[in-house]
Amino acid sequence: MPAVKGIAGSCPSKDSIQDYLDMATLYKNEHQYQKALDYIEMIEPYDEFNTEIMYQKAELQNSLNRLVQSEKTLNQLIGLNFDYACSPLSMQMDEYNGKRLCKSQKPNFSNDNLAEVPHR
Repeated sequence: MPAVKGIAGSCPSKDSIQDYLDMATLYKNEHQYQKALDYIEMIEPYDEFNTEIMYQKAELQNSLNRLVQSEKTLNQLIGLNFDYACSPLSMQMDEYNGKRLCKSQKPNFSNDNLAEVPHR
């Protein structure tokens, strides 16, 4: 794994953390999900409440078909910021699990399911 500056110390700089996020994104875009996750997991202890890190981790776990881990990470993230309940990954998991956390998700009605309501 290529070295990225500054993480070896006990308190990495924001630039070092961003370098690792950038490397993770690079590997993710190349569909090398395990390498990307490795970078995320290296910086996670230094900024454990960083929502960008948590969301990328959940996406990568999902891409690696680690659905239970991905859902756990996503639920922790939603606990920190409920807006993530409406994220594409959350909606995908909700659909898979048959639940709906995001209030903006509208029920799927087709014309066959609608009852005619008389007008007054």
